[in-house]
Amino acid sequence: MPARVVAYKGVETYAAVAKLKMRSDATLDSKDAGLEDDKAIVFVRDSKPVVNKEKKEKKADPFMLNVKMLTVAELQKMIDDLTRARDESEVKLIAIKQVSSFKIDLGETLLKLKIKVPDLVQTWATNAKGVVGEITKMDFRKHARKVLDWQNVKDIDAFFSEVDADGGGTLDAKELTVAVQKLQDEARSKEEQLREAQQKVEWFLPRIQLAQAALDATVALETMQRREHELSNCTKPGIGSLDKIFGYLMIIRGTKVNELLTFWEHTNREVDKKQFKRNVINYLNNKDGAKGKDQGKIKDQGKILWEEEEIDELYNLLDCDGGGTIDMEELQRGLSKLRDTAQENDREIRRIQTAMGDGLKLAKTKMGALQTQLEKDEAEANDLAKRALLEEREKKKAADAARAAKLEREEAALKKKAEDEAAYEAKIAARRAQNAAK
Repeated sequence: MPARVVAYKGVETYAAVAKLKMRSDATLDSKDAGLEDDKAIVFVRDSKPVVNKEKKEKKADPFMLNVKMLTVAELQKMIDDLTRARDESEVKLIAIKQVSSFKIDLGETLLKLKIKVPDLVQTWATNAKGVVGEITKMDFRKHARKVLDWQNVKDIDAFFSEVDADGGGTLDAKELTVAVQKLQDEARSKEEQLREAQQKVEWFLPRIQLAQAALDATVALETMQRREHELSNCTKPGIGSLDKIFGYLMIIRGTKVNELLTFWEHTNREVDKKQFKRNVINYLNNKDGAKGKDQGKIKDQGKILWEEEEIDELYNLLDCDGGGTIDMEELQRGLSKLRDTAQENDREIRRIQTAMGDGLKLAKTKMGALQTQLEKDEAEANDLAKRALLEEREKKKAADAARAAKLEREEAALKKKAEDEAAYEAKIAARRAQNAAK
């Protein structure tokens, strides 16, 4: 079921729950971890396989398993949708606050002053002689302006005419009571609109915060995943550079640089480019000390391909002074640096993988909180929809009953009228008969 918009307390809310795509929980297979099959000699780790002890010793939290992970794009869209809806609600709130009219402003003032309607009517309808009677348009203006400084007389007169039910030009106590109540009703209506609009604006903020927290955690997790993938790939043939691969190979084989150089071909402790190429090929093909055949493209049993240019690039990297040959001391420093770099790279991978576990847990926790809120919103929206439907049905039922009762009364009235007319006709006929008998 795709994401959809549902109504919640009069608010358009983004409820992206149920059947959302679940991303992988960031566990890596052998290829993702930079490992190949057993034929790929460079990438089989000698270390013990990493076992998730926590998963082995503790049962997985069912809630965490059921959390549906959204992508960064989906979360960002949710935040954008919620923010846009909140901004629209704020615009409506501001518009309601700016609504002003004589009726609303006078009603608000009367509510603030907490003046009771009977007391106000008593005061306004009492004339100079202390007699309670009717209030004229001029008197209404005078009393209204004492409560509210309103310059436009036409607005005051228009309201006076609106509540002057009989059009007599004066308001009696009953009409004045209706007028004051109407003013207060106008003010209460605006207060209710403001309250609802404010609730709509405030409703969005916690959901935006939950979505933002889930987004931040997901971005952090994906950043770690990309970095781990990048570091793992740098030791893969066809992806990583030969210097990274060579250094990593020395780690997993436990090669010591001094021992390695003992078997390397050299001339007076200097290694030229051709000798270097043969030495490297021998080591890559796990034939230490043997003389390999110089060839442009090397293929071993693990189907790992090496280009001459790659070996030449490694040679130039180690030939620090650019002299065209590398002495054994220079070579020892260079290969040691390759090995140290590979070790640091391997340590960083392990640090990132540990952090990824915590990052995944955090992302799922934040996503779970968001999902719980959205599911709650959807449930409440469904409940409101059901209640609205029931209310509509009850109203229809009441209206049908009222119509039926009205028809019944009308039919009863018609029947009574017919009976009365028949009785009257019978009475007339009886009198005529009496008169005729006389």
